[in-house]
Amino acid sequence: MNKLPQTAQRRVKRALATAWTDANPARAEQRLKRLADALQQQGYPEAAASLREGREDTLTHLRLRVPAALARSLRSTNAIESVFSQHRRTTRRVSRWRHGKQAERWSAAALMEAEFRLRRLPGSRHLPALQAALEHHVRQGGWLAVGA
Repeated sequence: MNKLPQTAQRRVKRALATAWTDANPARAEQRLKRLADALQQQGYPEAAASLREGREDTLTHLRLRVPAALARSLRSTNAIESVFSQHRRTTRRVSRWRHGKQAERWSAAALMEAEFRLRRLPGSRHLPALQAALEHHVRQGGWLAVGA
């Protein structure tokens, strides 16, 4: 979105949302291809390139048939950003890190403290279904099996 003017962002957000919520991964991929082509033609080559680069990854939840509630959580970086923010808040007053072990201990303590403040991930009850889908995909020789 940061590669587009504000006048185009709203339209592109709607087009992305339509593709990402399509139940058919092949049709969703076609939608994203058409959107990238349109962005290219409209003079936004960086936005088009960014969309093309991430297209496969952004449709993984559709291919694995991740339930919508969990997919919404996984599409966002909010959960990890929240942990990083709490880590920074806990360690910000340390003015001098003496050695790596000290940094490891502080980080572990900060993450344990953050754990108490975390809320359950929306859609977390579907995590076993995601795990099963990933395991099935690996057994079928999917892209996750590469390097395994």
